[in-house]
Amino acid sequence: MGDRIKKYTAKLDSDVLKRRYDDTKKLAVDQKAPTVKREVELEEKVKVVIDGEPSFLQHYYMVFAKEYDKALRKHGDSPLSKETIIIEKKWTTRGLNINYLNGIIVMLTGRSILKEVCLFDVGRFDTNAFG
Repeated sequence: MGDRIKKYTAKLDSDVLKRRYDDTKKLAVDQKAPTVKREVELEEKVKVVIDGEPSFLQHYYMVFAKEYDKALRKHGDSPLSKETIIIEKKWTTRGLNINYLNGIIVMLTGRSILKEVCLFDVGRFDTNAFG
């Protein structure tokens, strides 16, 4: 019975707990630091691309860039990846400027993918349709 008590008190020893906490903290910092550094660099690049866009929209562009970057790392650099197409369509549908999104894609991949879509073709508009 005395061995169990010693084992239990050893688990509650403050030095043991402090060492475990310090080891866990060091591991967490070592794993998270490169990720945070990459995200900060990405945000700084996005700020350069979307210079002039209202500040209340800037975080949407940053979220787009983070999503797109994550998809590129997960699915590869294929421009026709369904995941990247879904992300592009999602943010264009939400009303973000296609030119800024294209600039972010060029920054991430080095090539332009998005095309501006005109929903109203003026060239084929029939002026006599309204009488």
